[in-house]
Amino acid sequence: RIHVTGTWRLPVFTKDTNAIEFDLSPKMRDLDVKILEPKLTNTSVSLKSEDRGGDTHWILRTSVPIRSGQSVVLQFSYTSETQPSPQFNISPEGSFAGGGGELWYPQTSFSNRETGWLRYSVPPGEIVISNGTIQSPPAQQAKGEFVFRVDQPSKFGFASGKYSVLRQSGKTPFALYLLHPTAQAQEILAGCSRALKVLTNLFGTFPYRQFSVVEVDFRSSVAGTGEFGFILADKSQIEGKFNLAYWAHELGHQWWGNLVRSKPKTGGRMMLSEGIAQFGSLLATERVEGERAAERFRREGLYSRDQSAAGFF
Repeated sequence: RIHVTGTWRLPVFTKDTNAIEFDLSPKMRDLDVKILEPKLTNTSVSLKSEDRGGDTHWILRTSVPIRSGQSVVLQFSYTSETQPSPQFNISPEGSFAGGGGELWYPQTSFSNRETGWLRYSVPPGEIVISNGTIQSPPAQQAKGEFVFRVDQPSKFGFASGKYSVLRQSGKTPFALYLLHPTAQAQEILAGCSRALKVLTNLFGTFPYRQFSVVEVDFRSSVAGTGEFGFILADKSQIEGKFNLAYWAHELGHQWWGNLVRSKPKTGGRMMLSEGIAQFGSLLATERVEGERAAERFRREGLYSRDQSAAGFF
């Protein structure tokens, strides 16, 4: 099970209101919410919910209005004990939540990106991967306590399990988190590094200081999700033959769909995420495969060093 507690600072209201509305997955049970700020006196608070086509829409009402311009801070807690879904699973074998899947934390809008602190407590021996930069020292991590600071607006996601870690240094350091040994590990690291170089030249500076590829078991048709600063990759992609197009597509989401997105309900908005991520995947695959062919031709002496390999690109 997962037990969630937290505080949430909402955007300042532009007009007086006595209703705070937000959404949360129906899998999150026993929700309790309190208003920490502003300090309301002589007021009563009620919490009601309604189904909104899958997620639960919550309305927190106060008998005394919250004035415009006031800062609002909520304290919340809830628990989930449930069967896994494509982008949410809590189990001894490995747990994860995708930021674009289940609403595992309260949100005023699915399109919102947040900043803040994420603190995870897991069984000792497990490793947590999440957004932002890790703040907890190794001794604290060994106890199962992981703290992340998220400065860049993100949709929060995480994975936790008994991972082994392979790392690759470079301009953007890479880490590969494995639940099971695989003969494809080095090829994944090298291939992703090459693809990232092509995509950076194509789309601009990589949005994060480091990047991680994390093995999970989606137990569905989902093959991978591009989270903010890491990829959740299904074990089939880790164990199977290396598929550069797949990895380059998920890497492309670090720019398209994550960093850059369209307004909600905009026509053709999928072209700005899935479409351009796939466009980058095609170019990266062509370039990397061309470089591999050129290297092979050099080794086999099929053309001299002063000849151009541009035809392969």
